[in-house]
Amino acid sequence: MVPTRLSTDPQRWLSYARRDLALAERLAGDPAATPRHVCMWAQQAAEKALGAALVYSSTDVLTIRNLDALQEALPTDWQLSADQVDLAILGGWSAESQEGRGWPDATDADTKQCLRLARAIMDSVVRGLRQRGFDPQEEG
Repeated sequence: MVPTRLSTDPQRWLSYARRDLALAERLAGDPAATPRHVCMWAQQAAEKALGAALVYSSTDVLTIRNLDALQEALPTDWQLSADQVDLAILGGWSAESQEGRGWPDATDADTKQCLRLARAIMDSVVRGLRQRGFDPQEEG
């Protein structure tokens, strides 16, 4: 059974996001891994980081996969840093991996870009949470 309402604990969302990003980074260093999987896990990390911001802001997080839509759902006083140039770059990897649209294989350059964007989104969300008085605990 799929829950209709997801967790409302921003720390839990951040934990999932950090683990997805850590997995993407490990896969990026594994010569046996495929670049598209790195991009997919980077996309998942970004999605969950945005989910943390949304649940902290008391915004319902539904099963939205579109990162631009997630960003647009953030309160108007909470915008991501300018370095999140085009969330569609990451969002495409979710669509590619889940729907098999036959997109070209990811390249090493794609993995670097996806990881950079996912890290930037994570950093921006953590910074935003801290500015709002939430202490995002580091895992360790």
